[in-house]
Amino acid sequence: MIIALNFFKGVEQMEKSFIEQALKNMAKKENVSIDFVKNELEIVIDMGFNNIDPKIRKYWKSIPCKGNKPSIQEVTYFLLEELIKGNNL
Repeated sequence: MIIALNFFKGVEQMEKSFIEQALKNMAKKENVSIDFVKNELEIVIDMGFNNIDPKIRKYWKSIPCKGNKPSIQEVTYFLLEELIKGNNL
């Protein structure tokens, strides 16, 4: 498991490319633009940060990020890491 986590940490560029491809695939599948998909994901992130339930806000605020709130890439990386660790999401 540690090897997998280190692998993900060491391939940030690959991660960005993977996420961009996933966004493209979702947009194509839903017949919408990539910008639309990104906007929807940003709305979900905002909903998590502004949720009335303090437990949900705490969870979202636990996601490591460089800014005030995590980017789509940071959320995706965090969720992948949690899945690898076997944590319940």
